Amino acid sequence: MAVPPTARRPVVTGNGVAIGGAIVALAILGLSGIVLAWDGAWWITHTGQTGTPTFLHGRVAGWVTQAPALVVRWLGGDAMALTITFGLGFAAVILAALVASWRIVRPDRDALLVFPMLGIGVALLPGQALLISEAVMAAALAWPLVLAAALGRVGRHRWLVGATVLLLATLHPFAIPIFLIAAAISGLTAWRTTDPGERTTASRFALLLVLVAALVAGRFILAATPYEEGATSLDRLAQQFRGSVAGRPLLAIAGASILGAWLVWRPRRDPLGIVVVGLVVGAIIVVLGGWAADPARWDQALMFRTFALAVQLPLIACAVVAAWRPEPARPLAAIAAPACAGVMIVVAVLQALAWQGVMGDLRAALTSAPVGCVEAAGLLPPQSPLDHWGITSLVLVLEAEAPRHLVVADTACADVDATDGVPIKIVEGVTQDRAPADGWLDLRAIAGAMAATEQP
Repeated sequence: MAVPPTARRPVVTGNGVAIGGAIVALAILGLSGIVLAWDGAWWITHTGQTGTPTFLHGRVAGWVTQAPALVVRWLGGDAMALTITFGLGFAAVILAALVASWRIVRPDRDALLVFPMLGIGVALLPGQALLISEAVMAAALAWPLVLAAALGRVGRHRWLVGATVLLLATLHPFAIPIFLIAAAISGLTAWRTTDPGERTTASRFALLLVLVAALVAGRFILAATPYEEGATSLDRLAQQFRGSVAGRPLLAIAGASILGAWLVWRPRRDPLGIVVVGLVVGAIIVVLGGWAADPARWDQALMFRTFALAVQLPLIACAVVAAWRPEPARPLAAIAAPACAGVMIVVAVLQALAWQGVMGDLRAALTSAPVGCVEAAGLLPPQSPLDHWGITSLVLVLEAEAPRHLVVADTACADVDATDGVPIKIVEGVTQDRAPADGWLDLRAIAGAMAATEQP
């Protein structure tokens, strides 16, 4: 049952600060160039080369996020412009999830914004460097549906909710559990409410979500790729958990969940609550700050995408319980939400600086490397986030004015064939994408060096 507005409207002035802080943090990430990490550099190189959107596994919603980058590409933008536009475009999806959540809880349940701030602004931070991840974007977009279903506001925000459902359905398989979770919440809302119209809307929405989830599941089952099938093996999940969640990220996620539970138990602002927020947020900053500043600690953050939805489930449960309770006149959330934005900014700044350091070290290593093919093992320190097949495209973008090095991560230079074009994506020794020597990037120096090497 949706809780009616109290006679005295709660004042949650911190939400504007929280959203503003999120904008700052996401802008820092978008402008830092960290979108080039892992798969990101190939996405940019492929889009720059073809002039068309890059998406994999039938996840066509990526067209929306890449639209600004495509405009820049069609207007003749260079690699740096495309990198920045890509970064800001993908970061905007995370911001849109927060703004949509804020729109749904306004004007009388503003305190509930603290839960998506905890989920997106803290629990998802260990995966924020992978800006292009559809999994992370889907996990963030779960929040508008959860809040609309819990508050019984699907009818009030039908266009916003409908757009979110459509985007999720074409974005990532995470849409399936998200729709089922939101359907369950909407069904419980229908059971709790005494308003016939609200009960009908909530019931229909729950049924619709179940049907859409079934359609999405059928689509992914029928068109499943080897990549998606292999992503669910237990051995791989255990390896990914150890590499991306265990340790400091897990401590931060636990801290966010503890703070979410506290806000459900004691939502009113009081001295003890302020102390709890300060201690938990301070501990999270210490834990994630040290993690973000050291690239060796997040060298496997790519794998965090597998758990992007799971780490938010405790906070989703807390948000639903809080939505079904009255909101106090002086909520503790007015302090906690901006504090989450502070965590976002600190981690974004430290990780962006760490990424710039990694790029500086790579540039320095390349200065003494010969023109042509170079094996990454001789360039990178242990536990580097650059130790990934995406380094091939990353170096091409880094040297965009005149690329001179084809850096390969998981194959020997002797096995690289540039006869039909310069490889820009080599995965486990197999060339999956090539670019002409005289295309969007001027790769003639690399092609010439490799041709000379191949001559007997």
